[in-house]
Amino acid sequence: MSEKEKNVRKEYAEQLKAYRKKVNISQEAFATAIAVYQPYIASVEAGSLSIGIDKQEEIASCFGVRYYQFADPDFPIPSRDELWEGIETYIKAAGIEVGYLKSKTPGLASFMDDLLQSDFFLEWRLVTEIVAELKDRFGIDVVPMRVSDILNQKPRNLLIEVKKVPKERFNLYRLKK
Repeated sequence: MSEKEKNVRKEYAEQLKAYRKKVNISQEAFATAIAVYQPYIASVEAGSLSIGIDKQEEIASCFGVRYYQFADPDFPIPSRDELWEGIETYIKAAGIEVGYLKSKTPGLASFMDDLLQSDFFLEWRLVTEIVAELKDRFGIDVVPMRVSDILNQKPRNLLIEVKKVPKERFNLYRLKK
């Protein structure tokens, strides 16, 4: 495989991940939507599988965009609502129940675990900063109290230091050193 082929696969892989994460849908749920198995999506996202134009069109159509828009890294990714609308339209046409896909999407704890694995928590963070980061990275809205609850549960509470801030409603959090 040439270097150019590797780069094209990686670029497409990054696009698929970005679209999927923006709409907050798991590999398994997305695979169900386009009638493939989860390992297929994982292979495409790893850049290890070359897919044909028909499958590219199917993936793009599921998100409600054209294949050439989807493959273009300079094309702005539509909003989460627009993407979800595209997915709902696509899966309804395919006879899949929307509730099934929504039940397969990752929950807040999964996103918090992703955030804990990044460098975000190397510094002390207010709950409001964590809420904003979850919104920016994953497009999810969450109330600050829910973030505090998740960070104070095992196994996350074993990874995190908590600092009480006088006269503040919420604590500060960072990874244990």
